[in-house]
Amino acid sequence: MEYKQSEILLNISNISFAAVRFGETDQFMAVIAIAQDGNKWMISSTQPKMTLGKLNREVTNLVTKAIHMAAKEFAPDYMGEAMAYVRNLPDGHRSNYLGSVDRELYNEAVTDISNALEHALMQNDSFRAAVEFESRVPYLVGDRELVLTMDDILMDFKLKYNQETWIVSACEATEEALRRENSFLDSQISAWKKAEGLSENSLQK
Repeated sequence: MEYKQSEILLNISNISFAAVRFGETDQFMAVIAIAQDGNKWMISSTQPKMTLGKLNREVTNLVTKAIHMAAKEFAPDYMGEAMAYVRNLPDGHRSNYLGSVDRELYNEAVTDISNALEHALMQNDSFRAAVEFESRVPYLVGDRELVLTMDDILMDFKLKYNQETWIVSACEATEEALRRENSFLDSQISAWKKAEGLSENSLQK
């Protein structure tokens, strides 16, 4: 099968995005990401009549996935601050489970805070991060200190977050997921990579 790549249609943090056509018609096209070193990943399933709107949606989803992966990775670094904030709230403004001797109940409360923190880290500013955190922690009634706490946490997270690195990680994870979910697409990706002279796992050197 022949493969034809479109021109570069979008660039984000040194990662370029284009479409690739499978065969001789536009009925089977997919979005691909291209790193500066030439590595490529397929980041969407094949679909008919690829449009710029479809490509933009796939790229937006990828960027969201990248920051979510980073947030999950770095959230444990900020659990101490988040836990300290919640524990300092008055009775009635936080879950009583944090003081429970029942480890299952305690762990449930800690997990709620950890999950909320992951989603808070994905926000653009400390106010939105505070709202996200408060809405995801059961029984939590936040105050102005929550915004200040999130301000410090977000500032540090943004210093750690390298968008290019995490987009590459998201590309790899997305392509692997596509391979697992669809055996036909798995074979097409392998054939495309062989035609491009790429390794099966583009992160391999």
